[in-house]
Amino acid sequence: MATQTNSAVDVLADLIDALGSLDPNRAGALFADDGTFEFPYALPGMPKRVSGRTAVMKVLRGMVMFDRIELYDRDVHATDDSELVFATFNSRAQLGGRPYANRYICRARVRDGRILEYQEYFGPIPFVAAMPPHRRMTVLALCALPTNVTSWLLKRKSKRS
Repeated sequence: MATQTNSAVDVLADLIDALGSLDPNRAGALFADDGTFEFPYALPGMPKRVSGRTAVMKVLRGMVMFDRIELYDRDVHATDDSELVFATFNSRAQLGGRPYANRYICRARVRDGRILEYQEYFGPIPFVAAMPPHRRMTVLALCALPTNVTSWLLKRKSKRS
């Protein structure tokens, strides 16, 4: 377990604090230039993985969708690998004026005080439930389609935008 000032545990705790403060600049600054941010269970239309601090910052700026957020019951765990840490936490928030609450599990690999890899797992159902009804229906319809059809529709939409 690392004990230096910028241990992996400290860096992941700082990231969670920055996310809870809705501060994408502070959160993004914790990533390495070639760091990755992953949402393994991303909904259609959400990126599953972005690479590079610039791309990570773009994703983090999406935090503006929350009117407010509180991250609580945070528990950060070191492992035998001093670079690898895990955390769990809960959220209470307002998303477009709608209540939102979720549970998160995240994994990070940290080297020299910077996040190389970050994976965030959260329940998609509470996220979809907090969406406005028209958007919720679109997401649910996309989830019901085969992956190749969903990909084709989303690519087609992005070309028109």
